[in-house]
Formats: sequence, structure tokens, C-alpha cells
Amino acid sequence: MKVEIRWNTAAKQSLMGRTGEVLPEYDKLYKYLGKNGLFLYNHAAELHEVREYAKSLSVFEQCVRYYNDMDVQMLLADNYKELCQYDEAEKHLKLAASMCPGRFMPLYQLTELYTATGRTDEARTLARQIVNKKVKIPSATIHAIKQKMQELIDREEGINVPASGSRMDVESFNKTQPGQDCLSESRTPKDLLPP
Repeated sequence: MKVEIRWNTAAKQSLMGRTGEVLPEYDKLYKYLGKNGLFLYNHAAELHEVREYAKSLSVFEQCVRYYNDMDVQMLLADNYKELCQYDEAEKHLKLAASMCPGRFMPLYQLTELYTATGRTDEARTLARQIVNKKVKIPSATIHAIKQKMQELIDREEGINVPASGSRMDVESFNKTQPGQDCLSESRTPKDLLPP
């Protein structure tokens, strides 16, 4: 119980922008919570936040033994992308998309990866799938994603697109928030905070 209180305190301090300061506490707590999937996810996400991508991957290797969902796969993909390991990033984005087929964000990020790595035909094909994908729960996030994907298609097909690009900023939605489930694209991360 005392260990979970320490984790809770560290997590709250991190939410207040003190992530770098609390990482030593996470390292100490690892000794006691190293088999708790939610702790491992939280620890790996904190490392990701401070751009310690290789260390984050190392903690995620442990995490997937106890806890593995779409959010884990999305952060794994982002770590690999930041380390320029694009094949691994693609693999984890595809796995995330298959875990929650109704979600748009894994497909959107996969399209962004294809675009960034010059795979424009694959990006355009996936963008078409996203534009035609049925929306179960409408949201501003999904609207922005569909709009940006339509602009990508139009640009690739030579249709005049305003230079300013999308009116809605998908990038503000681009980071996966821990605690999102398969029902909503914009649920808050409160579910994965320690008790």
C-alpha cells in the first residue's frame, strides 16, 4: 500500500510538469512494482515524455508481459519512430489498429508515418480508407482526421488545397492519451493513474 501511495504521489507530480524530477522515484518503485502492468505502462510513458525513448522501450518490454493494449502499442510505435526505426513503428501501429479496429488514431498515425517516409501511395490508399471509414461516435478528433486525410488525397491527386492546410489541428489530438478505450478517440487519461 505504501508503494502505491508513493507511485500516486509521483504520478501527480508528473502531471504538474515535474516528470524529470520524479523519474528517480519511478526507478526505485520498479523494484516493488516491476510486475504491475499499469505501473510499467506509466513508467514507460513518463520516460517517453522526457524523450528517453530507448529506456522507454526497455520498460515497455516488461510491460507487455502484464499489460498490452492499443495505447501501449501506440507509444511503442512512437518510441520507434523517434528512434528512426520505421519498420518497427509500422508494425506496432498496425497491431494497435487491429486491437481496436473502430479507432481512427492508429490508422491516422500510420498514414503520417507513410507520408514522412516517402511512401505516398500507401499513405493515399490508407487515407482513402480513413475517409470512407464509418464513424461510430462522432468527435472533433475524428472530423479533423478525416478532413486532413481528404486534403492528403486531394494534394496527391493534384487538386488545389489551400496552403494553410487543415482548419482543424489534428496534431493536438495526435498523441495517444493513456486510458483511452476502443469507444472514444478523446477520453481522458485518468483511468491509468495509480489508486
